[in-house]
Amino acid sequence: MTGKYFILAFLSLHALIHLMGFVKAMNPESLPALPFPISLFKGIFWLVTALVLFFAAILLWKNIDFWWMIALFGVLLSSWLIYDYGEPAKFGWIPNILLVLAIVIGWGHYHYSHMYQQDVKSNLALRKSNLPTRQMNELPLPVQKYLNFCSVNKGHMPTHVFFKMYGRMQDGKGGWFDFTSEQYDFFKPYARLFFMEGKMKGLKVPGYHRWSDGKGSMDVSVFGLIPVIHYEGQMMDQSDAVTLLNDICLLAPAALLDPILKWQSINELQVRVFFPYPGGEISAVLFFDPEGKLVNFISEDRYDVAKGKKFRFSTPVTAYTRINGINVVKSADAIWHYPEGDFTYAEFNLIDIQINPAVFLRK
Repeated sequence: MTGKYFILAFLSLHALIHLMGFVKAMNPESLPALPFPISLFKGIFWLVTALVLFFAAILLWKNIDFWWMIALFGVLLSSWLIYDYGEPAKFGWIPNILLVLAIVIGWGHYHYSHMYQQDVKSNLALRKSNLPTRQMNELPLPVQKYLNFCSVNKGHMPTHVFFKMYGRMQDGKGGWFDFTSEQYDFFKPYARLFFMEGKMKGLKVPGYHRWSDGKGSMDVSVFGLIPVIHYEGQMMDQSDAVTLLNDICLLAPAALLDPILKWQSINELQVRVFFPYPGGEISAVLFFDPEGKLVNFISEDRYDVAKGKKFRFSTPVTAYTRINGINVVKSADAIWHYPEGDFTYAEFNLIDIQINPAVFLRK
């Protein structure tokens, strides 16, 4: 049983126990396990506590972030009732203490994801309409063909895009862990906000990858409380610029119409794209097949920050899908090309994509 379902079961069981107090108040001769009578007035509080704990369980089941706030209110009510009832209810302190631990973890996740949510809302408030757009016939022919394949044929550049994905990543020790993620990419001003929840050894490990105004950072923690990884600085700034350009090419091709991008034709199936950002410029080579599909993205400008060096980075596309009227990459791998051999560190699969959503979306 995973941690979430264990807490669900615990909340529900504790709620049922408090429901017993209400039954005792309504029928004093029932439930000999509770030897002392409970007044009807106090019985109402036992019922309210049960309902609050049940409500917290429902919120947790629906993945509502603030479930822990309701659970905390329920634990406070429960603690008062246990103290008031006295010695026969002393074992009720055990589930309350365990629930407090679960609530602390819930608060950690809430606090961690709240940073991401606030950043998204701040960027949504800055979004602009009618962004400058390059005409398709100004782009290299392979890119024009790709945009036509993707059904980007009206010359409209998005202001922002929302993605939901799932997949798996290498843990650095030869094993894999599953993850789900959601992210927003903003254009003019550019920002990339990537929030991930991984499952490692039965623990939920959230991570927040942020790039805005040319500055990048990555934070990973256990329960949203215990820091595991933190990266920032010039290497992250440049690497995240590459990652954002990768997002654009694979998942938001209409943003290739941005006049800020510069192009160099290589041959009929390859082009190089340059992306200037605050603090520098990065580039990548795009590989297309004869049908116009983008089949690979390769850049020499991305750092493996943990190693402190730049290595060739590629994202070969493994499948396409059609979502909301556009053809878009469904799945791709992320590969480091080390001197000792290629290392596939992640596999990504698209769940959903929304162009220019007007409000903050949650998974």
